[in-house]
Amino acid sequence: MRHAAKKAEEKMAGLTAEIAALDVALAKAAVEQPGKLAELSRKRAATQEALDAAEAAWLEAAEAAETA
Repeated sequence: MRHAAKKAEEKMAGLTAEIAALDVALAKAAVEQPGKLAELSRKRAATQEALDAAEAAWLEAAEAAETA
């Protein structure tokens, strides 16, 4: 169970970094490339969904490890 929590934690870290990079890209695109906003917004939403799923998996694994 602890292994699953660790893997979920690592995935969350990667997705959080990806969201930060997408936020920067969105800010730049708003000024420099407005045509890319829709695509970047879709990517950010999909990445946020993946992060939410990873957080749920982490919570489940952490709770399972506590009760084991």
